[in-house]
Amino acid sequence: MRLRTFDTDIAPLPVREHLIYSLGMCENHVLAKQHVVVFSTLLDHWQATFAQFLALQDKISRAEARIDACDDTLDVFVDDVADALLYGNNDRTSAEFRSFFGSKQPHEIKRPILGEELETVRAWISALKNSPKPLLVELGARGEVLVANADQAVTALGLAQQEFRTFRLTGGYSQFIDAVNTGRKTVYAELGKLRHQPEGKGLPADFADQFFRHEPRRNKKQTVEAVRARIAALMAELEKETAALAALEAKAKGAEEAEQARKGLEAELAAAEQARAELEKKTAEIKAKLKR
Repeated sequence: MRLRTFDTDIAPLPVREHLIYSLGMCENHVLAKQHVVVFSTLLDHWQATFAQFLALQDKISRAEARIDACDDTLDVFVDDVADALLYGNNDRTSAEFRSFFGSKQPHEIKRPILGEELETVRAWISALKNSPKPLLVELGARGEVLVANADQAVTALGLAQQEFRTFRLTGGYSQFIDAVNTGRKTVYAELGKLRHQPEGKGLPADFADQFFRHEPRRNKKQTVEAVRARIAALMAELEKETAALAALEAKAKGAEEAEQARKGLEAELAAAEQARAELEKKTAEIKAKLKR
């Protein structure tokens, strides 16, 4: 059976399982004990490499959290800008409101995680800072800081991701995988030679293969119970993801319904204000007639 060669796409934990398996097999065969040191050394190498792997993954996770935090503050900012533009007239069709939001509503602007939302807010800053309204000027200064923070967060995430890619493809992880492949091939070749030496007389043709984990061999020992357990685990994971999707869809629908309700109330308010204006006009006309 051909010995598997690992590449950098494999995750660290499966590599460790292969090394532990080979170590255990060598420890339990008198003709292979000399190779224990190869796998124990590789496991030490794995420990150091995995620590680097986790540190870089943690760096990415923290950068992603920073992105989410910036997005949350930017969402609040979008709402504050909308409220400031609507203060006093509540007219979403006004030229001023449309110059910022166009045909979109605030929840549509906020939908992306940074990305397009960040670029939209960036485009607002100059107009806000140059507005004759003090409230908008204040928002412009605040938005400028938020955009700068978001830019830094995006840059930090990109750098963290690039650092991890370098580590995996050409750096420490790649070097570790090369060492694993070299060590496994060396031991495999040495064990294969034993069949042709006096101490290895009578050894089976696949003797060397026995010291390395092969998935087909593992699969032969599958049971109905084990397969059912894996299916149950997968179904549980599917249910979890389905629930998460439903929650996200419900949140999106709720935001849309809230926006529609707000539009309805605004329309009712506009109609009521128009009716009041007409009533006040008619009242003034009647008063004027009575004075004649």
